Amino acid sequence: MFGDSDEWPVWCPDCGALTCKPIRWLLENTRLTCSGCGAQLAWYRERMERDLEDAYRAVVNFSKGLRVEKSVR
Repeated sequence: MFGDSDEWPVWCPDCGALTCKPIRWLLENTRLTCSGCGAQLAWYRERMERDLEDAYRAVVNFSKGLRVEKSVR
């Protein structure tokens, strides 16, 4: 889950276009060019790391809330 090569969606705050980049790329860089309008988008590496951890925790928490239902045959 959330491997280095998994794509992470990035929406441009200016035009709303979606650009997907591998997680590893986003952790190694701090800027990208919007595929829609060409704007330069920037972020803090520490924020990307924290948001990735938050996403992982959200998936774990969701999974903890699942229940198994017995199927009726």
